[in-house]
Amino acid sequence: MGKDAVYSQSELAAHQRALKTCRLCPQMIPPVITGDPVMSPVMSIGQAPGVHEAKVMRPFGWTAGKTLFRWFEAIGLEEALFRQRVYMSAVCRCFPGKNPQGGDRVPSADEVAACSRWLQAEIQILRPRLIILVGKLAINQFWWQRSWRMLWASAIPSCWTGAQRI
Repeated sequence: MGKDAVYSQSELAAHQRALKTCRLCPQMIPPVITGDPVMSPVMSIGQAPGVHEAKVMRPFGWTAGKTLFRWFEAIGLEEALFRQRVYMSAVCRCFPGKNPQGGDRVPSADEVAACSRWLQAEIQILRPRLIILVGKLAINQFWWQRSWRMLWASAIPSCWTGAQRI
């Protein structure tokens, strides 16, 4: 955790306990899926859990995770180490259900808005230096606000200015 850290792992764990009781979205299917409460300068944000994540009770625990971790393993970062060192989050934390036309349903704008309080709290607690956005919905939560240059500069100002490299 960086020198700007003002929160502790116990506060992050308390946040996750509160998150697991959330039932703000009646169309979403619990349980709430969260990663381990890892105080990390790196955060990954996905879309929402799939139907199988509830079986393993961890984000990226099934098909999308297999692809994601295959990419990281190609550069020598095993899944277990990634999960120990990166805080794993999502735009929405419950399974949105199936789309009648096939595949998983994309969370609605109202569901994303309702869940945003949890994601914003995590960003506030962690103050990550690097955010890895995984998937269209996660990217769209940040893309509409700024250009990529502005997003990069505000998320990782020391890297943008060259003052300190990660």
